[in-house]
Amino acid sequence: MKPVHSILATALVIISSSLFAQTNNQLRFTTSAELAKAKQKYLPPTDKDKQSIRNAVTATSNGYLEGDIDAVLKSYSDQSLELYPNQMANAGTGNIRNRLNGAFRNGSFTKMDRTIESIHGVGPIALALGKTESVYKSNWDGKLYEDHRNDIFLFRKQEDGQWKILLHHWITDEAGNGKPSDDAASIRQRIDAWSFFARPGEVLSAEHVEKYASNYSAQAVEILPNQWSNFGIANIRLRNSGSIGATWAQCTGYNFEINSFATVGPDGFSKRAVAWGIGDHSNYSQGSSDLSQYLFPWAMILTKESDGQWRILTYHFYLD
Repeated sequence: MKPVHSILATALVIISSSLFAQTNNQLRFTTSAELAKAKQKYLPPTDKDKQSIRNAVTATSNGYLEGDIDAVLKSYSDQSLELYPNQMANAGTGNIRNRLNGAFRNGSFTKMDRTIESIHGVGPIALALGKTESVYKSNWDGKLYEDHRNDIFLFRKQEDGQWKILLHHWITDEAGNGKPSDDAASIRQRIDAWSFFARPGEVLSAEHVEKYASNYSAQAVEILPNQWSNFGIANIRLRNSGSIGATWAQCTGYNFEINSFATVGPDGFSKRAVAWGIGDHSNYSQGSSDLSQYLFPWAMILTKESDGQWRILTYHFYLD
C-alpha cells in the first residue's frame, strides 16, 4: 500500500498539486488491455470470500444474543464506522463499544436474525446487503421491542487475509411501492458526474472542486486506502482544494455495476444503492511526458435525498 502522505491530496488520488499541463492530443488514456489486466488483478469476491463475510456477520449476531461486546467487535476493523439511519456517524470501535455497553446494560436481545442476501465487490472491497430482525427486552419495563432493518455492510480484506466490517449502515424497513431498479439511470448519471467533473487537460480550479463536492451528501464519508476517514462535505471540499492548479488527465469509475437496495421507501423508490468497480486515475508529473497511472478498486453507498437526487454517502478505494 502507498504511504498515507501520497493519498491525502484528494479522495481521487491526485499525487501532486503541480502537474505538467498537457494538450488533449498529448494525453494518453488507459487501454482496454490495461483495464483487462486490472480486472484480472482485482477479482470479485470468491465463494470462499463470501462465506467468510457471512460468517463474520453471523458472529456479530451471536455476540448480540450473548451480550458479548468483544464477540461483536471481533468482526470489525479497528477503524470501523456505523452510519445510523439519519446518516450520523459513530466512528471507531471505542464508540461502537460505548453504544453496545448501553444496550447490554439496559436490556438484552432475545432475537437477532441477520441474513445476507447478496455480496458484491472488487479486489479487497466487498458490499454485503441483507436484513435484520431483532427483539430487544428492556430491563426498565420488561417489554419486548421488535425491530426490522435493512443492512449494508462495507467489508475490507485486512493484511492478515481476514474480512472485517469497515462500515455498517442500516435503515428501517420502510413501507411503500415502486421499483428500485427504475432509479438505476439516475444513479449512473450521478456516478458519471462524479467521474467526469473535469475534462482531460483542464487545470483544476475552485469551480471544479465545487462541482466534484456537489456529488456528495452533506454527511458523506470518504474512507481512504489506509482506512482513515474524512467526514462531511466541507472536509471533502477542503481536501480537494489542495489539488487546485493540477492538470487533469483522467479519473473514471470504469466498469461499475449497480445494485439498488431492496428497501422500498415512502417516496416510491429505494433510498439506498451500492456501486463498485475499477477506477482509473492518470496524470502527468511536472515537466514530464510520462504517464502516472493508477487503476484501483472502489465501492460506494449512495442515498436518495429529500430533493429526489441520488448522492454519494460513502466512498472507499484501495491502492496497492
